[in-house]
Amino acid sequence: MPAFSRSRTALSSRCSKREVRPLVDVHGALPILASGMIGSRNGWVEVAYVPCPADLADVAARVVTHHEADWTLHFVPGLDHLGPGDVPDVMRGEEVQVFGAIGAGSGRVVLPGTHSKWVDIAEGRITGFRTFMTGEIFAALRAHTILGRLASGDGFEADGFARGVAAGFASPALLHTLFSIRTLPLTGRLPAEAVVSYLSGMLVGAEFAGATAGGAEMAIGTPIVVIGSSTLAERYRLAAEILGLAVTIGPEDAAARGVAAIARANGLI
Repeated sequence: MPAFSRSRTALSSRCSKREVRPLVDVHGALPILASGMIGSRNGWVEVAYVPCPADLADVAARVVTHHEADWTLHFVPGLDHLGPGDVPDVMRGEEVQVFGAIGAGSGRVVLPGTHSKWVDIAEGRITGFRTFMTGEIFAALRAHTILGRLASGDGFEADGFARGVAAGFASPALLHTLFSIRTLPLTGRLPAEAVVSYLSGMLVGAEFAGATAGGAEMAIGTPIVVIGSSTLAERYRLAAEILGLAVTIGPEDAAARGVAAIARANGLI
């Protein structure tokens, strides 16, 4: 089954059809499955979330079929979960990657990005997850605060990243620790070319601290599988190793594997 991916905060019906048309022309005999934000309130067809805990069969059973004039699409639902304090959390698309990477296994999957996800899975069943706005906060701080003005270039600087990871993981007062990104360069204790990496590392370290603090679900000790673009996955692998956590990189085709598994579960292939 061919895999086709587009990332957007919103997909209009018109835009989506324009992108699906070439797939239908080339692969018309194959079923088309769509996951992620295309099934959100701002997407093509809103698909209700499946509550956790949920396995692949639960998700497959809630796939929504949508008919167009000359093709049919199957929209894969996302998941929702009540976290600590009964605060809701949601995801769309990442569940497909998790099923594709872990299958019927158990472990913790980390999907870094604009909104990073930490997902726990037990015997093929997603039991819970947490979202961290790491990527979006990094972009905002980098572009719109005084911290970004001290940076010289955007290249990766390993030592700065490692220092940031350690600082972010160790400090419960992130809003205070962030100001060190201004004071360290001012006092000659952090080179300007390391500022961006230090900021990135600090936010990733704070994410790891939040995800591994308290509660058995997200406690340190469970091996981590990282799924994402090669650059981001490598940064998170490095952060985990800095913090002494067991980590592996998941398959790059996790999304395609997950979609294919859902299609098989529904008898579509």
